[in-house]
Amino acid sequence: FHPADDFSSMLDHVEGPETCNTYNMLRLTKMLYRTEPEVRFADYYERALYNHILASQQPENGGFVYFTSMRPGHYRVYSQAEESMWCCVGSGMENHTKYGEFIYARSEDALYVNLFIPSRLNWQEKGVTLVQQTRFPDEENISFRVGTGTKGKTAFSLRLRYPSWAKGATVSVNGKPQVVNAEPGSYITIDRKWKDGDEVTLTLPMQVAVEQIPDRKQFYAFTYGPVVLACPMGTEDMDGLYANDGRGAHIAHGRQIPTEEIPMLAGSPESLPGSLHRTDDEQIAFTCGELRFIPFSRLHDSRYAIYFRTIPCAQEVRSPDGLLRVNLELNEGKPAYSVTYNGKTMLESSPLGLDTSIGSFAEGLVPVKNELNPIDETYTLPHAKASRIRYVANELTATYTNRGGDTLQIVFRVSNNDISQTYRINSARHTHCTILKESTGFDFPSHTTTFITPQNRWGEGWMLTKPSYEEEYTLDEPVGTPSKYGVGYTFPALFHIGDDGWVLLSETGVSSRYAGTKLGEGTKEGLYTIAFPEKEENHGVGEATVTARLPLLTSWKTITVGETLKPIVETTSAYDVVEPLYEPSRVFEPGKSTWSWILWQDPSCNYQDQVTFIDLAADLGYEYILIDALWDKQIGYENMPSLIRYAQSKGVDVILWYNSNGSWNDAPQGPHNRMDTAPARHREMEWMRSLGVKGIKVDFFGGDKQATMKLYEDILTDANEYGIAVNFHGTTLPRGWERMYPNHMTSEAALVSENLVFEQYFADREAYTSTILPFTRNAVSGMDFGPVFFNKRFSKDDTYGNFRKTTDAFQVASSVIYQSAIQHMGITPGNLDEQPDHVLDFVKTVPTVWDETRFIDGYPGRYFVVARRHGDKWYIAGSNAEQQTKKLNLSLPWLAGEELSVIYDKEDRTAGLKTDAVDNEGRLVIEMQALGGITITTK
Repeated sequence: FHPADDFSSMLDHVEGPETCNTYNMLRLTKMLYRTEPEVRFADYYERALYNHILASQQPENGGFVYFTSMRPGHYRVYSQAEESMWCCVGSGMENHTKYGEFIYARSEDALYVNLFIPSRLNWQEKGVTLVQQTRFPDEENISFRVGTGTKGKTAFSLRLRYPSWAKGATVSVNGKPQVVNAEPGSYITIDRKWKDGDEVTLTLPMQVAVEQIPDRKQFYAFTYGPVVLACPMGTEDMDGLYANDGRGAHIAHGRQIPTEEIPMLAGSPESLPGSLHRTDDEQIAFTCGELRFIPFSRLHDSRYAIYFRTIPCAQEVRSPDGLLRVNLELNEGKPAYSVTYNGKTMLESSPLGLDTSIGSFAEGLVPVKNELNPIDETYTLPHAKASRIRYVANELTATYTNRGGDTLQIVFRVSNNDISQTYRINSARHTHCTILKESTGFDFPSHTTTFITPQNRWGEGWMLTKPSYEEEYTLDEPVGTPSKYGVGYTFPALFHIGDDGWVLLSETGVSSRYAGTKLGEGTKEGLYTIAFPEKEENHGVGEATVTARLPLLTSWKTITVGETLKPIVETTSAYDVVEPLYEPSRVFEPGKSTWSWILWQDPSCNYQDQVTFIDLAADLGYEYILIDALWDKQIGYENMPSLIRYAQSKGVDVILWYNSNGSWNDAPQGPHNRMDTAPARHREMEWMRSLGVKGIKVDFFGGDKQATMKLYEDILTDANEYGIAVNFHGTTLPRGWERMYPNHMTSEAALVSENLVFEQYFADREAYTSTILPFTRNAVSGMDFGPVFFNKRFSKDDTYGNFRKTTDAFQVASSVIYQSAIQHMGITPGNLDEQPDHVLDFVKTVPTVWDETRFIDGYPGRYFVVARRHGDKWYIAGSNAEQQTKKLNLSLPWLAGEELSVIYDKEDRTAGLKTDAVDNEGRLVIEMQALGGITITTK
């Protein structure tokens, strides 16, 4: 016996109900029935007889059972005639001789039918016989033939038990339907004068039902009519299945299958019966997915499960504020999810899962358990748009097994505007796994429009340097629009769900254990699925799949959701779910850098021009100079020590450019072959450390394969050992790397300022670009755009080159609009004499990392306004991509009444300075010229 509110020990222990107990309960039930002939006693008798008693004897050799274990996955032990004897053997002999005792009962003028068993009754007092014929419980029909012999008609009441489990019973007499006035749990009474040969047919429809364990825990058993169904669970390790004469031999001592290895049933109690499908018309047999169910009384010499833990087929996890909701479901073994925000659909039912070398985790899944846990963490981030972040979310971990018995966990973390999703794979049979395909999808409503950039094919770009995430964004295109190159789109990807809101998709947590993924081509219905890198990337070196040791954690896919663009710009989802992979070897300082190459180009990478830009950095108070490509030839390794010493004498630290290549690009710029192998890296980095070089810019990578991700990680890890900060160009998207790798300062991965020099088309769209990247690329990571140009033409001087179309105030604002821990400025020495003091003072002191970022206003491709805080000082910057003046009424409630300094567009398109103030209601009116900008600071 167990406490009424806790049956857990029954499901844990291997003993279980004793046959003698049920035998005695049936004796007691019969006595109670004689005192009070109620159907409930007959119902109990039927259940105990058809399930426990019938199951307690092995039908072929006659062995009896002592304990019937209720532990899922366990088994029961049988006696042997010559070797084992216990109480249940003795009572068992009686059990099976007494089937007939309770079939019928009588009173003076009534005959009761309690059990539906083929039998013949002789009611001597009435001179009546009754023959019952049936294949119950395998069929629903029971027939009775009344015999009255030579007496003619005999009057009595025939009372047929209407079981509590039956619904819609029908009765006919001699083929004529009778009115059934009784309810389940009572007797159907037929009063008549019976004649010899009368036939009664009773039909008791049987349905699959579920019954919860008595303590109301989430364990359920299937029943079919009065029959308890059980699932065979294998025949392995059933020690002592047939007992010897040893003490305790009646107990099943074999291996106990861990409860977490027992399948779970997905669905509500109301839906579970529909998951069973009958497979045999002649006898009771069902399937539920891969599971088979038969009457427990017919299941012998096998492990079994009667009670199953249940989990909802659809599991919801909500954000702490309750507005953002993810609904995870399992549809015929296939996982899927959907997303709503404030009751509005952001993602329709979208696929999940993985196909791997050890089997599919995208179909044939069986649920094991769901766990919900709160997350509340605070972390610091020294190189980003916010310095101290509190991450509060709810986490759902849904565990499944596939057909091979391997484990998949689908994890969702949901904060107030961000969703992060990953998979964990584990196996007791395998040590490694190759992921062949991700089925993860994002199914947008069909009216959604896209703000996305295509992935380029390998080999299409300059000197085999593509893909490098340097393609144009297309704006407000319908979902399903084919990409420019036919190989999908890069992360991050922005989607506009009409009036309902915005969604930003991205990826984070990619290390050497995974590949960088992308979005495949979309469908016209709005479905985009994850795609792995193209085989040709990295010059064909490395696999386009992912292989890692188990347990394996995939990358995190992030989904930022908002009714406005505010959550998109402010998201920290790239960092919230990752951890630092190592401790920093030193404090890697952010800062600003001069950079000769951006306007003076390749010829400037000579000794004297670098001295000029070192002096410029010193004059501006900048921390760094970037010495770009070709320094190995045009300056020479032999001259670098003196150049670096000169920079250090001016208080300026040096960053050196390197080509990443081994074999994956043909770019002629050097140094070559210094970063692609560990021995070469260590030699070069030791040389750099000896000279005091503080950072490297590594360029021209080969794609997104796992092998390339390992190269990124190897460069970062080795550089940290030597105290070197890292900037990547010609690169993939940094996926959480500012937190994962503390010496990762910034990366390119966008169509950035070098293109101002290369094409007038891009120069014409400079302001336009500034209103796209903050909503996309720069929203998920620092971005080395290279802002702030005061030359009128993008060249060494203003006598040639592409024309700048933006205002000077725009250029000032770009240092705040774009966030990068190291900001490489486009300022040249001549600008110091051309710009007013208020402009120079600003670009000398503007921070490159921030304590807080707030989106103020904007729309992709039109305009953008952002506020960033460093310490106690606020910096507000805006840009206008339109061809007419833009007037905005900004809401700045936290600055109500504050006096401000404003760098604004003057009529001559130079940058003026004025004082303004936020009114007491927190409003500020600003105006930006066409292709102009504004910068506002608190005093």
